[in-house]
Amino acid sequence: VYLYTPNGKISVKCHNLKDKGIAFTSTLNVVDFEITKGSFPTLVDYTIIRSYYDLTTNINKINCAFIMIDVIYSLEIDNNHPKIYQFFLRCLELLESNSYQYVLAVFLVKMLAVLGIKPNLKKCTICNSDDVIAFSINNGGAVCRNCIQPSQKDIELYKAIYHLYYDTTYIYNDGINYEEVLNTI
Repeated sequence: VYLYTPNGKISVKCHNLKDKGIAFTSTLNVVDFEITKGSFPTLVDYTIIRSYYDLTTNINKINCAFIMIDVIYSLEIDNNHPKIYQFFLRCLELLESNSYQYVLAVFLVKMLAVLGIKPNLKKCTICNSDDVIAFSINNGGAVCRNCIQPSQKDIELYKAIYHLYYDTTYIYNDGINYEEVLNTI
């Protein structure tokens, strides 16, 4: 069984779990566990702390959770797993009460920074102006009023997604309902 922990992904053998059932091996459980030492440890005992089993009743939400797991499992061993682990748990919580498109967009944008892809949002990537109003994929960051192309998306949407970490109510005070925009993606 593979486990994602605050220290990264580990693999453990599971034997003699008949007394407690197979709940440990169910996907999307947060567990406290005890394992043996060694290169391929064996599970000794566990307690389920939190289950996200209800997500499995919605095909879109479980699909979203599996996409997040795939991204996490593809990370290098030396990443900041304690922070990523907490962020993943927060995304699972958000997934219970929010649209899967919204949660997946937040997760993927935040994971871009973990992967080293963090666009410049503070200054225009063309002229270095502080008056940024849009995001340019071609330029890899923000653009100002003078450099904007008509087809470029509003930088506020990217900022709203990027800054959503723990506060799901955070929305820039510009009258745009970002959750509604994300639901149309």
